[in-house]
Amino acid sequence: MLSRVANSIYWMGRYVERA
Repeated sequence: MLSRVANSIYWMGRYVERA
């Protein structure tokens, strides 16, 4: 349930950090 949302936010942060 929350894992899906947390995963999305986690990857979003990773993408921004890389960009």
